[in-house]
Amino acid sequence: MKLIKKIAPAFIALSVLAGSLYADPDDLGDISQRDQELEERDWDALAQYLQSLRERKYKEVRGESGQGRDGQEDRLRDTGDDEDEEESEEDKEGDEEKDKEDDEPILLLSGDVRMDWRRKTETLNGHQLFGPNAIDSRGRRRGRNKFDVEFNLRLDYIQRWNWATIQLQFDNSAGIDDEIECRKNTVNFFTGEPIIVCQKNELFGSGSCLDTCLKRAYFGFRLYDECDTTIDIEIGRRNLYQVFDSKVEFLSRFDGILFKYDTSFDWVGEYYVHAAAFVVDFRADHYAWVVETGLLDIRKTGIDLKYSLIDWRKNGRNRCFKRHPLGTEFVVSQVAGYYHMKPSCLNFNLPTVLFAAALVNQDAEPLVKFGLDSKQNFAWYAGVRFGEVRNKGDYAIGIMYQWVEAQSVPDPDMSGIGTGNVLDQYFYSEGAGNTNFKGWRIEGLYAFSDNISVDTRVQWSSRIKKFPFNPWSHSYSEFKTEVIYAF
Repeated sequence: MKLIKKIAPAFIALSVLAGSLYADPDDLGDISQRDQELEERDWDALAQYLQSLRERKYKEVRGESGQGRDGQEDRLRDTGDDEDEEESEEDKEGDEEKDKEDDEPILLLSGDVRMDWRRKTETLNGHQLFGPNAIDSRGRRRGRNKFDVEFNLRLDYIQRWNWATIQLQFDNSAGIDDEIECRKNTVNFFTGEPIIVCQKNELFGSGSCLDTCLKRAYFGFRLYDECDTTIDIEIGRRNLYQVFDSKVEFLSRFDGILFKYDTSFDWVGEYYVHAAAFVVDFRADHYAWVVETGLLDIRKTGIDLKYSLIDWRKNGRNRCFKRHPLGTEFVVSQVAGYYHMKPSCLNFNLPTVLFAAALVNQDAEPLVKFGLDSKQNFAWYAGVRFGEVRNKGDYAIGIMYQWVEAQSVPDPDMSGIGTGNVLDQYFYSEGAGNTNFKGWRIEGLYAFSDNISVDTRVQWSSRIKKFPFNPWSHSYSEFKTEVIYAF
């Protein structure tokens, strides 16, 4: 532990320095930042597995159990328990010693190393957008296969009444260096005239060593902790889906402030309200807010009910001086339900979760601009997950169906199956984007050891509605497998 305390700050400083020196926003090539975020989102079983490893490490260091909340809270901290009965002097002395131990700060170092393979197909009006004849915006072949190497480094600094979390991510494409173009614009050394050099016979590569991202950086403090009720405030960065619950929205980065109220009632269950405000585009003074409330394990039935509301509206001009842009007309409400089934012969003796949700964009207007008098502002999803992964030999399998209409969630915030959208289009500009799809996702996670796991996913989607301004058919599919070493 002392060694970690000594080396971790230096390691983080070097990592940040390396990122500032070498990080290149153009390193993504023909994949957008949004697509990168979408590919990096872990499903529930994997996120909870990584959380369990951190909790296990916390227990080893503290010697007692840390607490989390259904994978929604990434922080680890000991809340402590209050005793109502009268205590002896020895008990009080023991409690005082325990409080002193609880007040001692803990520094946890965790992370994971990953290697993944993705194979994608996307078809627009019968034309393949991946494959031998597909080219990207730079005139290069766009293959169906993609290999990535990823490393996540996370630090949790935990005290009784405050905490901080930092996560750095290094996510690079596999292959030798990608430095040669098919053609090069240069100048004749002798005449000084501009010429184009053909380089098609050279040895090309797909690899990179540049992409570094600050995925998490936030701190929090507890304002109140009495009678099964806590009030917390957290400030900083993470993704919305790491705080708020949805399978088809909340992909966006959350740079802002979070207010959390959590309590429990003996007669009904756990209750919470989480509210946040965050930056969308400070250049145009655009900010958004979101709130989620829920009841968990209602009357010990295993049923959770949640409601969320997020307001993306921009009143006034955006950075391009467009007043009240259509792409910000989103006030999205979601109602979600979960049923946690105990292992039995009905569910193969596995922990099982049934879930479903419905979303509606309350601010959507009829698509008069595109020749329609109707709205496309509804989305829903439903699925089931069998099993959970904590130790060697554990596995989990999830199946989900998603229906996401064009105006139901903002293009950049869609976190579900999606459309592939390798052309990086947006609905209000080109009539196509990341929404307007229906599809299936099947995913499985298996732990070969306590630290090594394999995650595999198959998903596919097709277009819900063909608009007069974009009448073409569209389909998308992806196979992904990822090997993970977590510590």
